[in-house]
Amino acid sequence: MAKLNALLMPSAVAPSPDTPFQALVDPGIRLGQTIKAINYWVRRANKFNFRIMVVDNTNFAEQIRAALPQRTLKSQLLEIHDLPRLAPEDTKRGKGAGETSTLIQGLALLNLSPNANVAKVNARYITTNGLYLIDELEDDFDFAAWPRPYLDSVDTTFFVGKAGFLQQAFAYVYAETDDLKEKFVENLYADYSIRNTACRYQRFNYSPAIKGQSGTTGSKASPLNEFRIVSFIVRVRKVFRKTLSFIKPGYQRGARK
Repeated sequence: MAKLNALLMPSAVAPSPDTPFQALVDPGIRLGQTIKAINYWVRRANKFNFRIMVVDNTNFAEQIRAALPQRTLKSQLLEIHDLPRLAPEDTKRGKGAGETSTLIQGLALLNLSPNANVAKVNARYITTNGLYLIDELEDDFDFAAWPRPYLDSVDTTFFVGKAGFLQQAFAYVYAETDDLKEKFVENLYADYSIRNTACRYQRFNYSPAIKGQSGTTGSKASPLNEFRIVSFIVRVRKVFRKTLSFIKPGYQRGARK
């Protein structure tokens, strides 16, 4: 039986319009979803005694605090921090780079022992069975998630790992991810866990039950469909560019006649 020590909640209430594959950009909607999710998780943290670290990379920490009810803000287990806005090069690499940069800084703020169990969930999402998934794990693991073997990836909406392992995994994923080059975080986490012989990987007994709205499609959250859609769009773009370069040998990406 594993005990959760902390929950990392990366937040982007007002994401840059330059971020690829970002459909849900309304800060008002995103803020409301963030408040709902934080309230949900704080109630569980108060009951099961784990810390919550909300880290927003769009300078909305004060607005988040102002919108939360006092009963939530009074919890000594909740921390909310602003982080510097993402560098333009991170924004251009897609949501994966931005989220992973936020996770690196959030994990550092937690300052936990390497063996502490840390879960990650998007700050707008509720995972109704998340604590049960963790409770069913044996504690001798480095990383646990729901795998998608046929897509060569893991579900990254909710996962848990040892703080020491996650520090290394986040650094690897941040360095490698680039949505426009089909280097998705879902595949990279699988590389660093399932296909990493040095990692003590455990799979959840069943899929995380996610409640929320997809930032990629704007529809009900479905991490699997979201991953498929982004992969499809990237591949269509590649085919289009190859076709155009064949028709127009002088064509270069971004060039306009």
